[in-house]
Amino acid sequence: MANTAPSLAAALNLANQLNRGDGNIGARIPMMFYSDATVARGEPPIALKVNPHAVQFRQPKRITKKNTQAGTVYIHWSDAKGSNNDILDLAFKGRTGNINTKKDAPNQTSFVGDALQNLANFVSANSPGQGPTPNQGQAKLFTWARLYQLTSAPVLDFLPVGNSGNTRRSRVLSHILYRSPLFPRPIRFSGHFNQVLEFAEVAEQPWLVEWSFGFTVQKTSPNLTEITSYLTSILTGADASFANTVALANEQTQELENSDRRAQTSANFKSG
Repeated sequence: MANTAPSLAAALNLANQLNRGDGNIGARIPMMFYSDATVARGEPPIALKVNPHAVQFRQPKRITKKNTQAGTVYIHWSDAKGSNNDILDLAFKGRTGNINTKKDAPNQTSFVGDALQNLANFVSANSPGQGPTPNQGQAKLFTWARLYQLTSAPVLDFLPVGNSGNTRRSRVLSHILYRSPLFPRPIRFSGHFNQVLEFAEVAEQPWLVEWSFGFTVQKTSPNLTEITSYLTSILTGADASFANTVALANEQTQELENSDRRAQTSANFKSG
């Protein structure tokens, strides 16, 4: 599969300014879910019309704790770059929305109201580009079913080998094209689902199902460290008041540390 990961510049796209909290925001773009197998079969990615209402990022440190006679020892398992960060895990929680596939019953109206409704239906039916309103419940239920299939799909499948037309049983990677206020441009997380889609049906809300699943990230394009470093430099350079605020906060913190140090040095301690 061709590498379609956006570059760092494209991921943050300087041509589009970051939101300043003034209420101006672009069109909501859903997250995309797909895998190497779905791409090979020509299936479109799963687009969540409403993004998950909670996504938790968790990346522990590779640290081993050992108790010795001399005290507690912490062993940091670092890589060639000196980093001891472990694999990133994502936890998604969301809702299906109304999955009722039945059409609403017609409203009870008066004779005049029925005439006006019939007129509106006639105008709508004869207007160019107009058609019956799609059933949103069916679309949401279909999205939930595809998401379940994706999370429960086998980790080994037959994938094409280059352009030869042959297939080979290979390991399947899943991908999430992620967007959020923290990351205003797409980031691709590649890895595997660490659990099948979890859900529960509740009698009090039969047409609304809450779901959750976990995702283990093996590769991020672009890297989160690069993105946060880039955001820091852009935000600091793009807004002088922001830089002044940071500098003032650093000065105040340093002054507090100095005054605390002077207070400890000049304090008179008496043995009890």
